[in-house]
Amino acid sequence: MAIGLFGVTMQAVSKRAKEVSVRKVLGASLADIVKLLSKEYVLQISLAVLLVIPLAYIIMENWLNNFAYRVDQSWHTYLFGVAVITLIVMLTISWQLIKAAIRNPVDAIRHE
Repeated sequence: MAIGLFGVTMQAVSKRAKEVSVRKVLGASLADIVKLLSKEYVLQISLAVLLVIPLAYIIMENWLNNFAYRVDQSWHTYLFGVAVITLIVMLTISWQLIKAAIRNPVDAIRHE
């Protein structure tokens, strides 16, 4: 998962190199550029979480009902899973986003 996400991030950053360079020349800070580029990934993670958590809860509830001893589900389990996935995604994309944000804007504009 992380390698594919890394590749998609590299492609997206290279497509938006000119935009990042223009924003940097106009005075955008490192944090502004990283926030701009990571916003789409955060939105996708949020949408995935909203779709998967109810489905996972229903599937796990049905599976756990088949056992002789009752095991209750906790929201902590799902929160931990969401936190781990979010951490993996942010670590994976942050390298490329920061690298794009600190790149010299002249290089990207010159090659276009």
